Amino acid sequence: MAAIIHEPALTGEPEGLTPTIAVRYAWAGWIVLLALPALYLLYVLWHISGGGPGNEDVARQWFIGATAFMIVITPVSLFIRSRIFKSYWQGRRIAPKAYLMGMFTVWIAMELGGIISLTGCLMSRMLLPNMIPALVAFVLFIPLWPTGKSMVNARAGSAEDPEHYEEPR
Repeated sequence: MAAIIHEPALTGEPEGLTPTIAVRYAWAGWIVLLALPALYLLYVLWHISGGGPGNEDVARQWFIGATAFMIVITPVSLFIRSRIFKSYWQGRRIAPKAYLMGMFTVWIAMELGGIISLTGCLMSRMLLPNMIPALVAFVLFIPLWPTGKSMVNARAGSAEDPEHYEEPR
């Protein structure tokens, strides 16, 4: 019986992270980051349904904190991603590792905003007003699913030619 050893150097496959593998990792991460707040929300709802009075002062403080976090961190994460995706502006492809770093930067920022907001619901034993920043984080997160276009489109980022320019997702 012969053993078949798969080595990239012998088969002509590129070594390292390819765009296809990066998109697979991005999809796996996006789905996990989508599921975590959903599971946490179920826990929060279960915990709150146990009864007991809510604390409006705690709810207000968590709401202000979660809202401030979302107002500051979301644009900062988008700015960081735009710096990581700088080669896209110049009409070049983005490296798969840079694509993952840029997308996970934004996704994790939004994820943290939602988790902080849901934690406010848990601490105050009240859904509102802390559910609002969590819903905003969710609505901002959903349309940012991974496409990988910036890794494969050679002319997609030419800022001088509006016919070919696409905003990175």
